[in-house]
Amino acid sequence: MADAVIERAKLRNDDGRGQLCAQCAEMDFAGFSRQANEYRLGIKREVGFSARQCPFCWLMWVSRAGEGHYAWDRQVTAKWDEGSGGFSIMGSTANPIVFVAEDDGGATETPHGFARLVQPQIPPDLLRRWLYTCEKHHHAECRPLPLRFGPIPGRVNQPLRFLRAIDVREERLVEITAPESYVALSYVWGRAPSFRLLRSNLARLYEPRGLGAIHSELSQTVKDAMRLVALMGERYLWIDALCLVQDDGQDMAHGIENMDIIYEGALATVIAANGKDQNSGLTGIHYDVERLAQQPVREVVPGVKLAVFTGGISEYLGTTHYSSRGWTMQEQVLSRRCLIFVDGRIFFRCHAARFSEDTIWDQHPMQARLEDPSGASIATPFLPESIPDPVGAYLEQVLRFTGRHLTKPDDDAVRALSGILTRLAVAAGSGLLCGLLTSAFDVCLLFWHPSFWQQGFRDVRRRPAFPSWCWAGWAGVAVTALPDAKSTPGGDPKTWLVTCTEDIVYYVYDALSPSQGSNEAATAPSPAAPIIRRVWTPSDQARLTSGQWGYGRQCSDLVDADDRDMVNWRAIPRAYPMLYFGARTVRAGSFEMRLSRFDNVIVWPKCGNNNTDHDDSSAAGNFAVSDVGLLLEELRAERACELVLLSRADCYDNFQLEWMLAGKTRPATAQEGIDAGLYVTPDRPVVWALLVVRQGAAARDGSNQAEAFWERRALGFIYQDRLGEFKGLGVREVVLA
Repeated sequence: MADAVIERAKLRNDDGRGQLCAQCAEMDFAGFSRQANEYRLGIKREVGFSARQCPFCWLMWVSRAGEGHYAWDRQVTAKWDEGSGGFSIMGSTANPIVFVAEDDGGATETPHGFARLVQPQIPPDLLRRWLYTCEKHHHAECRPLPLRFGPIPGRVNQPLRFLRAIDVREERLVEITAPESYVALSYVWGRAPSFRLLRSNLARLYEPRGLGAIHSELSQTVKDAMRLVALMGERYLWIDALCLVQDDGQDMAHGIENMDIIYEGALATVIAANGKDQNSGLTGIHYDVERLAQQPVREVVPGVKLAVFTGGISEYLGTTHYSSRGWTMQEQVLSRRCLIFVDGRIFFRCHAARFSEDTIWDQHPMQARLEDPSGASIATPFLPESIPDPVGAYLEQVLRFTGRHLTKPDDDAVRALSGILTRLAVAAGSGLLCGLLTSAFDVCLLFWHPSFWQQGFRDVRRRPAFPSWCWAGWAGVAVTALPDAKSTPGGDPKTWLVTCTEDIVYYVYDALSPSQGSNEAATAPSPAAPIIRRVWTPSDQARLTSGQWGYGRQCSDLVDADDRDMVNWRAIPRAYPMLYFGARTVRAGSFEMRLSRFDNVIVWPKCGNNNTDHDDSSAAGNFAVSDVGLLLEELRAERACELVLLSRADCYDNFQLEWMLAGKTRPATAQEGIDAGLYVTPDRPVVWALLVVRQGAAARDGSNQAEAFWERRALGFIYQDRLGEFKGLGVREVVLA
């Protein structure tokens, strides 16, 4: 980041010395009083010329480097801003100019407005100071959670039996079975080949110096992480590639299902965000190699140095390849403390503060602030130990996760988020089904939709390894607003679930066992008897009525239990959990639908036998399509479509349906969007509904009848006062794959 800022400045003056120009010489840097005085230092063109000799002009030019030659005749000002902590240039608090503190900043009265010189190598004592400061001043807020072995109340995952870790002193694998201090590594694998733990090499890596024998085969990031842990004075290191047996499904599941325990229990997580693969390493920990991380520093008068603050964690980490990957999100979110290596720099981040090499906040722990010194917010915040609103947190985490990329999305769409999902499920008193919270199933089922614009995915598509009714079944998911008691976005989902949802009991047919089916797709149907179970159980309802945290509504069956057993589940060519429920539907043939030029589906009640040209403003409903190309193929194949009604919304407050812009075409003007029914505020109650498309039929046992099964294709609404116009409205059984 700093290198890029200096490069954009296109001015060198590399010796760091020079004489102040006449305008800058009027500023008393030696006896500066930190008063909010504004200095007028000439027009921008003059400052650019002076920057070749004047050290402060050079710093100002670097500070505003992103502007290039814009506004050459604009007046350049420098004003001390105590809030941002430095000189703001031309009214901007971005990249402020600050004083370089002496003696590592320990003698200053305040951390505001001071920088620390970045050293060629990272001092190990600085890392230890950050950890000590956090431990001493932040207490339980940031302290690692003790490793928990064996069954834990409220968790549906298999318990953690042991933690395999690297002993960096003996260079071998060990098994930890009691609370112990260790460091975890979070990094990107990339395409670089590397050594991995396999069943074939497991035994010899447990031998003393077993890892030392294959040291040359380890990736640079792994070798650097082992060295860093030793420099920190720690002994144990957890790395997924070397601590989970990569070709053993049970061992992998044991680790993946306990990712929350592993990362929450680490003393700190080392985040290797340099480069695009695991050979990028951790810069700054080798004494024989100097870092290239530049820091814009100049001595303006003898004994007084100033520096340009070029950004905090957000600016450095937000644009990295690391932050675009799916697996790395939960490793960062679940950690208690992070040591972040990025762009040749290192930062420290915990639940209570942020430190960096070029600031001195660690020398003033009582003034340390959680917000980034640059003023930017962290795009991936920590998940707190106490979660008062687990469903709101769930929607936020899913939204962040689905904007990231996975190498194997059909395998990892849920697994890569399993640690976060487990934590949220425990907080909500819930189970998990294909990445959805079962105790808030209506919210998780409804309030998402694939979106080209909100996520930027160019490959909005169906993922066949997961059901169509869960977000993992689609590439590119946007979460819509959360409903409150009146289904107004942004409110209380618990009240909404009790008062607004249809009286539906969801069942799931699972080809796997209940524990396996909770988190990942099946690979093949089981030859055993079908496993049919409720998604929402009476015990869940007891939690709700007793006042404890839990979601749901009264469970009164709308389908007969015997009917569930009559579906020939194995005739349905799907190898993942399928939903079975009774609901009000608008049947095929009783409504007309049209795909608008903005790729949303508009529906009307069918009028007679002939199609009628309808005006968009007279539509009875509006739906955001998941995959327009897929739906068009199915319509050309004359696949039947139905509308499944799932909940009601009594009113909205200033809520526009712009989220329905799921297609690749946007309205040119706001009025065009209003005319298409996109930028509207419904003025009367609606019903949330799914548009489903028939996929095939499963023959019932002992008869020639056939039961269709369906897949979700769109989310939308129908006006409640228009429902009576649909002649095909009635209750029926739905099998949703």
